[in-house]
Amino acid sequence: GPAAPTLKYDQFRLGVQLQVASKRREQLEQLRQIIDTADESERAPLYFRFGELFYEEAKFWFNEANRTDDDYLNAMNAQDQAGMDRARAEKETHLEQYKKFLGRATKSYRTVVEQHGGHLTFEPHAPKGTVFRFTLPAVSAAHAVAST
Repeated sequence: GPAAPTLKYDQFRLGVQLQVASKRREQLEQLRQIIDTADESERAPLYFRFGELFYEEAKFWFNEANRTDDDYLNAMNAQDQAGMDRARAEKETHLEQYKKFLGRATKSYRTVVEQHGGHLTFEPHAPKGTVFRFTLPAVSAAHAVAST
């Protein structure tokens, strides 16, 4: 009989990424519900996990934005202006999602640091990237032992 078509690696990887993203979004919703019912003293580690999930979601959207470059190049090679415009608009939409989730991750991390009496700052780092700095108050060894 005819041979089954082979699944290209990129198609497989994309399928896995979409499944992982779907699971992550379920985890975000479940965690949001847990945070809503948790005592204030229990929230810091939950906010930290929230930040991790938001950061992973931001990376997903960044990768999606970069994938649209292939669509743009294919449209350009086909001299398809409408296809180029669609790819450019899709990339912008994905980059907006990236920024939104990166902002949520930063907010979650800031919440954790501030709940412990600290401060979180960040600044651009040329040529790309960001430097994050946080400070936390020092705790004496005697106080640490007494509070456990």
